Amino acid sequence: MLAFWIVYVLTRPLGTSLGDLLSQAGKDGGLGLGTTVTSALFLGAIVALVVYLSVTHKDFIPEPDEAGRAM
Repeated sequence: MLAFWIVYVLTRPLGTSLGDLLSQAGKDGGLGLGTTVTSALFLGAIVALVVYLSVTHKDFIPEPDEAGRAM
């Protein structure tokens, strides 16, 4: 639980800053994409990561067999 909160507290400002950079108008220092496009980009990135991990199983940790070897 501690690891979750540490990661949450450390990454939340990064996500907020990136979201602001993408959505804010150019005169305010952003790229001016707007909130809808920014949300679609974030959704697309999340879906792409989930599909990638589902297809490649890169996040899978094999369970050891009876002899202690990874299967």
